[in-house]
Amino acid sequence: MAGIPGTPESTTCGAGWCFKACDLLDHRRHVVVMRGELDVASRVAAVRACTLSDHVDVVVDMADVTFMDCAGYGAFVEARTTLEQRGGSLSLTGSVGEPLRLLSLIDEGTHGRALLRRADGGFSKALAKKRRLVGT
Repeated sequence: MAGIPGTPESTTCGAGWCFKACDLLDHRRHVVVMRGELDVASRVAAVRACTLSDHVDVVVDMADVTFMDCAGYGAFVEARTTLEQRGGSLSLTGSVGEPLRLLSLIDEGTHGRALLRRADGGFSKALAKKRRLVGT
């Protein structure tokens, strides 16, 4: 996973998953880039990647997440709760495939009152552009 020159970051990897946390774009929001599977095996690392920074606003880039089950979703709910207690927020962007399907099913089951919010379209486009520039 290529980093952004001059920005602090940390990377944690395991069997089938890798999470990178870094400051990106406006240096106000903390971005966690996730790759691979988000399930019971990677749940604790996912929560840690989202909450270890002293940033309170976190955006999770899920473009390279290939699988997510309810344990993975639970990691986001736990991270969101922690961040909200600090006065912050957790947003998701770039969901595709199976993770997008799960998020859509949960959204449908809660009648549009999703437990997790999606990053706004402008931020998602800026993040995609930044990823293309650095080759991630």
